[in-house]
Amino acid sequence: MEIKLREFPFSPQEVQSSNLRQLGDVLDEAKFKFTHTRKLEIAEQQKILQTQIDAWGVLTKPLEAPFQVILSKKKKKFRRQFRPFKRPRR
Repeated sequence: MEIKLREFPFSPQEVQSSNLRQLGDVLDEAKFKFTHTRKLEIAEQQKILQTQIDAWGVLTKPLEAPFQVILSKKKKKFRRQFRPFKRPRR
């Protein structure tokens, strides 16, 4: 009985290892095909997006002098609105 339980439910080790290798090969091939087709899809979508950008006339080059946000001047204006005069020193 014990010998039958060991042999019956499982296939031999060689068969299991060859099946695992084949499964790994199929998985690697599927990963490669998926990434390849995904890259092609992304390239095609990028071309479509670029034609839309060109049709709209959007600048793709960065500005020579980009905008800079200056927070200190805004703070001074904000304070002047609520305190138009200086407080006397104590």
